[in-house]
Amino acid sequence: MGVTIHYSGTLKSPAEKEGFLKEATTLAAKMGWEIETNTDSKIGVTFIPSPDCEPLELNFDENGSVESWVKTQFAGADNHIYIIDFLTQISSHFSVLTIEDEGEFWETRNPEILQDHFDRIAAVLEDMRRENPKARGPLRMENRRIVDLVS
Repeated sequence: MGVTIHYSGTLKSPAEKEGFLKEATTLAAKMGWEIETNTDSKIGVTFIPSPDCEPLELNFDENGSVESWVKTQFAGADNHIYIIDFLTQISSHFSVLTIEDEGEFWETRNPEILQDHFDRIAAVLEDMRRENPKARGPLRMENRRIVDLVS
């Protein structure tokens, strides 16, 4: 439910995934993000832009394609903007990069529109809490994804 950035794309040069990941990791380090190298079957890296943000994952398949999302609702508009800036900076490495930004910042670069989305979702969540006082949230799952509310 919270404001989320969905992203998918394919690297221009899938054979250079590791070089790209080093560059992306350097950029993320400059932004002060927590960085984890993935050890599963996919080549990739996970960034934690903020303690209140879902992970931004760049896990590539054998074709150099990636598809994921990052919920920023509880990390605030500033962190959302930093993630969009990061995606903008790495976009030149992709032959195709599709961004679906529920906060509309990718499309508009308008922080007021983005903040309006954050405020509206926060109001909806607060209404849901009032309707169900036993509801808890946000809750972080083991996979670091965030559930808005649980009854």
